[in-house]
Amino acid sequence: MGYAVLHIDKARSNDSGNTAHIARTYTPSNVDPSRTHLNRELVQFPANVTNRSEAIEHRIATAGIYRKVAKNQVKALRFILSSSPKDMARIEQEGRLYEWCDESMDWLRSTFGADNVVAATLHADEETPHIHATVVPIVTGERRKAKEEAENGKRKYKTTKNKVRLCADDVLTPKKLEQYQTDYAKRVQRFGLERGVHGSEAKHRTTMEYYKEILKSTKEKEARKAELTAKIKELEKQAGKLRMKGSLYSLFGNPELDKAEKRIADLEQEAERQQYLSEKEKNEIRKEVVLLKDTVKGRDRAIAELKETVQVYEEERNWIKRFFNGFYQLLNIRLMLRKMNFSDDRIAEMYRTETPQRGTAKAYSGLYKREFTEEDSEIRIIKDEKKRPLLTINGLPITDWCEQKWKQLINRNRSHRL
Repeated sequence: MGYAVLHIDKARSNDSGNTAHIARTYTPSNVDPSRTHLNRELVQFPANVTNRSEAIEHRIATAGIYRKVAKNQVKALRFILSSSPKDMARIEQEGRLYEWCDESMDWLRSTFGADNVVAATLHADEETPHIHATVVPIVTGERRKAKEEAENGKRKYKTTKNKVRLCADDVLTPKKLEQYQTDYAKRVQRFGLERGVHGSEAKHRTTMEYYKEILKSTKEKEARKAELTAKIKELEKQAGKLRMKGSLYSLFGNPELDKAEKRIADLEQEAERQQYLSEKEKNEIRKEVVLLKDTVKGRDRAIAELKETVQVYEEERNWIKRFFNGFYQLLNIRLMLRKMNFSDDRIAEMYRTETPQRGTAKAYSGLYKREFTEEDSEIRIIKDEKKRPLLTINGLPITDWCEQKWKQLINRNRSHRL
C-alpha cells in the first residue's frame, strides 16, 4: 500500500500568492495544459465571493469573532492532500480519482467544520494529482491559557465559554496533528493508502534539493582538500627545518622529525581519499544528469505525439460539428442530462417524444462561473426552427435559465443588505 499524504502549514494573510497558483492565473512550467480541464473546484463560494482569498476574508468577517484579528495572526491553514505519483496514477486509472476527492472533502468538513473549509481545488494537470484545501481556523470556547488559569484557581473573573475565536494554535496542537494523520489515513484506506510511520523524521526532498546537497558536499570536500594541501606545505617547511637540525642530532635520533613526517604522510593519504570521493560523486552526478536529459527528451517526444493526436481529434470534432451540428448539440445535451442523473434510455425517450420530465435541474455557467440548481423543474428537449435539439428548463433555453437564476441570486443579495 502507498502512503496517504496530508501536509498542513499556516498563512498569515489572505495568501494571494498561493491563490494565484491554485486558480491558475499563471501557468507554472510543471503544468500539463492538456490536462487542465480535469481540474475541479470542490467548494462553491458564497454569493459575491469570486476567489479563495476573498473566501478567507468572508469567513472571518461573518463568523462572529469577538476579538479583533491581529495583522500577524494566522488567518488560514493550507492543506495539501495526495499520495505518491504511482499511487495517484493508479487511483486515476481505476476511475476513482473524484471518489477520492469526495472522501477527502468529507474528512475535512467533518474534522474542521463545513463552514471553515472555504476553498478546495483538485489539480490534476501536474505530475501528481493533489488537492489544495484552505481551512479558516475558527474555534469555539475558552483560550487554552484562560482554561488553565481557571483550573489552577488563578482567574479572578468570569468569562464566556462559548466565544468564537480565530486560533490556529488550538487546531494545530502536536497531539491533534498526529491524530489528523491517523484519521485521514483511515478515511482513504479503501483507496489502497495507509498512514506513514508514527514519529518518522523523514522529510520530502525534491530532485533539485537532492542535487544541491550533493554539490554542496562536493564543494565542502574540495575546500577540505585545499585546507589539507596547505597544511602539508606548512608541515613540509617544518620538516625541512627539522632535517637541518637532524643533521646535528642524527646520532641521538630525532622524535620530533619522525612525528612531523608521519603527520605529513597521514595528511597526504587523507587528501588522496577526499579527492577520490569528490571525483566519484562528480561522475555520479554527470551520469544522473545524462539520464534526466534522456528522460526529458522522451517526454518531449511523447508530448509532441499526443499533441498530434489531439489535433487529429480536434479536426474530426470540427468536421462533425460543421456537417452534423444537430448531432453535436445532442451530445452536449446528453452530457448535461447525465450530470442530472438522467439515463441514456430516458434521454432518448425525451428526444424522440419531446415529453417534459420533472427533476432537479443542474447546470454550470461559464459566463457566471458557478453552478445553478433548482429542484422540481420541468426539463425538456425540443427542436428549434432548424430542427436542432434544444434543452429547456421551465420553458427557458439553458442559457436563459442560467441568466434568470443569476438575476434571482443578485436580487436576494440586495434584499439581504437592505
